[in-house]
Amino acid sequence: LLDDIVGFVRARIPEYQARNRGYLTVAGGCTGGQPRSVYIAERLADRFAQDHPNVRARHTAPRARAAEPAGAIR
Repeated sequence: LLDDIVGFVRARIPEYQARNRGYLTVAGGCTGGQPRSVYIAERLADRFAQDHPNVRARHTAPRARAAEPAGAIR
């Protein structure tokens, strides 16, 4: 999976550079409360930082779940 994403993004970097773009955003997420996207974002940042020293990974905090109504049965 990582190699596929890296290959896809690497193929597009020259296009962005040719158009004098200041940055390229790669976004991802996951469902079910599993932090897989954090792991993948960090690995991608590690890979791209080898050739592009300004690479950084940013993470947003997961949204809090809505409070359950009083007396909710689980």
